[in-house]
Amino acid sequence: MRPLSLKGHDRALTRVRFNREGDLLFSAGKNKAPCVWYTENGERIGTYEGHNGVVWDLDMSWDTKRMVTASGDNSIKVWDVETGECTDTINQPTPARSVTLSFSGNLVGFSTLKMTKNLSSLCVCDIRDPEQMKELGEPMFRTTFDHSVVMSLFSSLDEKITVGNENGMILQYDIRNSSEPFATNESTHRGSRIGF
Repeated sequence: MRPLSLKGHDRALTRVRFNREGDLLFSAGKNKAPCVWYTENGERIGTYEGHNGVVWDLDMSWDTKRMVTASGDNSIKVWDVETGECTDTINQPTPARSVTLSFSGNLVGFSTLKMTKNLSSLCVCDIRDPEQMKELGEPMFRTTFDHSVVMSLFSSLDEKITVGNENGMILQYDIRNSSEPFATNESTHRGSRIGF
């Protein structure tokens, strides 16, 4: 495989992801329009127009039919990958920082940044439920943090979600049971000394 030079973003990149087959590359940047590329030759297939701010994160379903994006314009968008059409938008009070799709492609997890009176939050919504996808809809799972969440990732199929905070904490939640983490890295590296 030879290196490719992809020219399409006029500002810094924030996320690059491959689809499961490895034939498509998705990129997001500070220029508000995610792009999709062929990995074989580096040709840009198209862009996803609709955000009004930086796109911090993106993820796609295992079958590459659906993509989700998290943006500084305080929105999370769900896209049809093939047509480029935005199928759903979830608006939040603060910028969206990370986004992840579950293994089934039915659950979208996203985090928002902490700003002034609004705490950082982690939410999980079922894409199939129109009540959860509307602007003031109640997600199936929500928890808040004192430090901004900058990374989220589904694990264990559709049951667990892992988040990373700006202060270095990694927390894992069971979205079916509790808003308290069942696993953390809090005790990692505590009490150990490095000597020279």
